[in-house]
Amino acid sequence: MLKKHYNSLTIIFIVMGLFLLFVNTAKEKEIINSFSIDNKFYGGQINKVQALENNNSYLGILEIPKINLKQGFFEYNSPLNTVDKNIEVIETSKMPDIKNSNLILASHSGNSEIAYFKHLDQLVIGDKIYLYYDNKKYKYVIDDIYDRNKTGYIEIIRDKNKNTITLITCKKKTNMQTVFIGYLDKVLEL
Repeated sequence: MLKKHYNSLTIIFIVMGLFLLFVNTAKEKEIINSFSIDNKFYGGQINKVQALENNNSYLGILEIPKINLKQGFFEYNSPLNTVDKNIEVIETSKMPDIKNSNLILASHSGNSEIAYFKHLDQLVIGDKIYLYYDNKKYKYVIDDIYDRNKTGYIEIIRDKNKNTITLITCKKKTNMQTVFIGYLDKVLEL
C-alpha cells in the first residue's frame, strides 16, 4: 500500500516537473548591465541638451497615452543617448523590426525635466505603449511589472519568442528598480 503512494507521488512530481520546465522555457531571463539613475533632481544643462536635440533627429518616439508621455530617443551610439539627457536605449536592445526583439529603454523617475519615466508607477498590466519607428507605429501591451534591487545589473524576464519592449526606472524612495515588460500587439503603417 505504501509503495502505491510512493509510485503515485513519483508520477505527480514528474508531471509537475515537466510542467514547470515548460513554463520556465517560455519566459527566459536576461541579465543586462544596469545603470545608476537616482531619484533626485538633475541639475545638468537642460537648455544645452534641448538645443542639441533640436539639431538631431530621433531614432524613434515612445508614447504612453495613460501618463501623457510622448518623447523621442536617440541611437545607441549618440552622445544624447543617456539617462542624464534623454530616454536611454540600452546597449543590448534590438529594434522592433527584428523578430523576437527586445527594445530596452531607461529613464529617470525623479522630479527633474528629464525624468521622463516619473509617472511609470501609474501603469498596470494591460496598459498600452506605442513606439514610432521607421514609419511604423508599434503597439505593445504591458504583460508584467516587477521590482529588483539596484545591484549594477538588472534581470529581464520575458518570453524570448515575442517582440518585447522593456522599460526600466528607479522605484521612488527605494533602492529598487522597476521593470515593465510589454509584448507587441500589432504594427500599423503611418
